[in-house]
Amino acid sequence: MSTPTTQSTGFDVAGFVRAIESRNAGAQLAAFGPDPLVTIVDHEHPPSRPLTMHGTTEVRTYLADVCDRDLTHEVQTAVADHDNLTIELLCTYPDGTKVNCLSIAGLADGQIAWQRIVQAWDH
Repeated sequence: MSTPTTQSTGFDVAGFVRAIESRNAGAQLAAFGPDPLVTIVDHEHPPSRPLTMHGTTEVRTYLADVCDRDLTHEVQTAVADHDNLTIELLCTYPDGTKVNCLSIAGLADGQIAWQRIVQAWDH
């Protein structure tokens, strides 16, 4: 992993990276604001029909599902400035299948207000 960097965001980048890599859904959810919007584009959810989650309940369900899967999460890059967070994540299933995720998120009051994820995996 590259060293997480923070530039006076009030957002705990290192803590969020730890939550991702340890598959801690609760700690990840705590980084989100009160009414987050998460959008995912991948081969099952193309740009014209992305997977969209509104609010804490939907984001919690998504994070719990991802964290319950048997795979490793390795943050390659994590960078934040005052308004944005960028994460590059490599996930690996026990059979060697890899998933690469790139995410940009908007920060408000030190929490994630919205997040956009593009992911691709081996087939």
